[in-house]
Parts: sequence; structure tokens; C-alpha cells
Amino acid sequence: MQRPSRPVTNRPSNDTQSNAPTNTDWQARHFALQIALGMIGIVALIIYGCQLKEMQRSSKAAITGLALSEQMNRIEERAWVAPAGISGDLEVGKEFRPQVVFKNSGKTFALRMASSIKIELVKKGSDPNFDRVKEPSKVDDIWSSVLLPPNGQCGSLPDPLEKSPFSQEQIDSIRDTQSLFVYGRVSYADIFGHYHWTTFCYLYDVREKTYGYYNKYNEADEDKE
Repeated sequence: MQRPSRPVTNRPSNDTQSNAPTNTDWQARHFALQIALGMIGIVALIIYGCQLKEMQRSSKAAITGLALSEQMNRIEERAWVAPAGISGDLEVGKEFRPQVVFKNSGKTFALRMASSIKIELVKKGSDPNFDRVKEPSKVDDIWSSVLLPPNGQCGSLPDPLEKSPFSQEQIDSIRDTQSLFVYGRVSYADIFGHYHWTTFCYLYDVREKTYGYYNKYNEADEDKE
């Protein structure tokens, strides 16, 4: 009589069960992978942030450099107007009305050039009243159509000195007791639309019949606009 055979089952052996991965092991590896990817992402963001800041700094520096370059180019190319000389002597029987010559030493036109010139006799040792010279506050206040080209010159005359002409006795008195000033301001715009000015002050030597710059009121704008 045959012995019945043992039924076949699909249950794995103990050896097979010990070699198979468990759910806990898979979750641990998955979690570690997520942490690694997260750290890589953080490092990438830090690197990107640093690069972005550097790009912003470089861009800002480039813009600043361009602005400075444009400003320097404008300063080099702008008009520069100042007195180039003065002539006219105090003579017996003649009006004292010296001519001031202005020159544009810049590379471009001076636009809407206007001057205000005053003559003043003051007690020796005193300063002239420079407040008499009108100062435009902006380009639109310069009511002039005068254009002065590069290296161009233009003469301007003030109103005659009050009480002139003088006799010789009066001229001798001025020489001994008074100082004779010719002073003023020239205002103009450059081709870039900026307003500029130059002030001047001459002291006339009655004895020598010469002009010299006084130690005050000879200034020019600093091109801040």
C-alpha cells in the first residue's frame, strides 16, 4: 500500500524569507534618498543665490560706470565760457564803459549766452556790491538767443559809469581815495541742456591804467547738474 505524498505548497522556505527586503528597509532607503536630494537642492539654491547677487552687483557696477563715463564725456564736450580780457581806460572827458570779451574754450556751442556787467566806485579797501548782479536760477531764466561756438569770442559792454565823463581832478581823486571795479556774471546753457555760469571781478588801476583780477568773486559752477 502506497504512502500518500506530502502536499506541495507555495510558502517560501525560511532561507528565502530572510533574504527578501522588508518594507522598513525600503522606507529607510527612500527617506535617505529624499534627504540627499533635498540637501542637493538647498546647495543649488545657495549657489544660485550667490550667482544672482554677483550678477546684480556686476550689473549695478556696469550701470554706474556707464553713467560716470557719460558724465565725463559730457564734461569734456560741454561749453566753457569765461572772460578772456577787458579793455577801456578812464580818460578825461570820456564815458568809462569798458568792454569785457568772453571766450568759449569748450568743444561745443554755448547756447543762450547772457551777461550782466556792473561798474562800481567804492571807498578804498572796500568790496563791490556783488548782489547787484542778477543770477538766473535755471536755463529757462536765461532770456538770450546768443550762440557762441567753440573758440568763439563775444564782447559785451556795461552801462557807462555814473557821473562820467570826469575831469582830471576827479580822476586824480578817484585814484587816491577810491577803488574802481568792473564785475559781473555770464550765464549760458550747453548742448546737453545744463545751465552754467561764471563770475568775474576786475580791479582797475587808475594810475597804471591796467586791469587785474580781484581776490574775490572769480568763480565758476562745478558742473553738478
